[in-house]
Amino acid sequence: MATQVWVGRWDAVVLHEAAAERLPWLTPIALRFTDLAGTTILPVLVGAAVTVLAAVRRIRAAAALTVALVGSAVVVFGMKLLVARPRPPVSLMAGPVEQSFSFPSGHTTTATAVLIVGAALIARAAHRPAVRIAAWSAAVAGVAGVAASRVYLGYHWLTDVIAATLLGAAVAAMTLLLLPRRPADEYRQWARCRTTEPDYRRTRPAP
Repeated sequence: MATQVWVGRWDAVVLHEAAAERLPWLTPIALRFTDLAGTTILPVLVGAAVTVLAAVRRIRAAAALTVALVGSAVVVFGMKLLVARPRPPVSLMAGPVEQSFSFPSGHTTTATAVLIVGAALIARAAHRPAVRIAAWSAAVAGVAGVAASRVYLGYHWLTDVIAATLLGAAVAAMTLLLLPRRPADEYRQWARCRTTEPDYRRTRPAP
């Protein structure tokens, strides 16, 4: 019980501080940004990516993105019904009122799962370290931005987005376990085998 009171107090403190520090120019940006991870735009973006991947015969990658989106949505639906935590007060919401349960943040969970899987797929296919670093940096920034926007706009408590980030990462990890080993790893294994094979041309005696 003490833990619940402690978490509730800190949730309230953070939420009220975020609401008090809202900036007129930042709030519309946060609303547009958080919409990208909503139930309308994110599925469309994932659907477009899946279509492109399927067209170039990257079926496993397309399936991974689909599993990340659908799996995270199923987890969020079940957790909301199980925990049934109320949303923050409507008076603190900076945009359209949301009435569904608060825990966990669906925007943050799905964004985390999709962005991690997307970054992992790019990193697997990339040959340059800079591309891999850029993919993971964009994923981290995207997750942090969505999570922060949900608290900043008054739609979720802080613990909602923390738990959502962990849940999304867990969904992404389980999704990535279904993928085969990286092609780069297979190439390196093949290259090591080639270097350890004896060169019969050098050992063969001259005629």
